Amino acid sequence: MLEWLHKARTKDSTDARGVAIDPVCGMGVQPGHAVATRKVDEQVFYFCSERCVEEFDRDAGSTLSITLTR
Repeated sequence: MLEWLHKARTKDSTDARGVAIDPVCGMGVQPGHAVATRKVDEQVFYFCSERCVEEFDRDAGSTLSITLTR
């Protein structure tokens, strides 16, 4: 169920250019232009769209304590 979160948390979430990877869809996101962010266990996740944020909140929010960081 949370396989995508595990993958996102076990690899570097940014590439050499500083582009973060949306943990839901895998798209590259410029951190300063992210639609939203979420913080889980001190790691910040960046999202490309509201749909991805909603899916993350629905799946991860039910089992993890997340801090909203818009």
